[in-house]
Amino acid sequence: MNLTTLMKIGENINEGSSIGERAAVGIQVVAIGMGVVFGVLILLIGILQIFKLFANKKSATTEIKTPAAAPAPAPVSAAPVAAVPASEEEAIVAIATSAIAAYRGESDCAFKVLSIKKIVK
Repeated sequence: MNLTTLMKIGENINEGSSIGERAAVGIQVVAIGMGVVFGVLILLIGILQIFKLFANKKSATTEIKTPAAAPAPAPVSAAPVAAVPASEEEAIVAIATSAIAAYRGESDCAFKVLSIKKIVK
């Protein structure tokens, strides 16, 4: 379909047109509009896939540089445990919280981990 054909779609509609004729023109307009939208979306998906291929090639060719020698973190004294966790989930939360505190070099955390949820990819 060229532009002149698209412009002529609505020319046959006048006050005396039947509902069927008007519905046919409406269906044509909807089909053309949806075709354009889906065509552009497919084009964008193709462009993104091409970018993804180039990004993977670039990351595979670059070498990962490791830092020379990172200074060892200062040892953190273990905080006294107030009570034994009641469940396995609470134990995991306590371990994660203490690991984050140790990584940050703090004896007390400025946050509280309430739960940990496994993310399935």
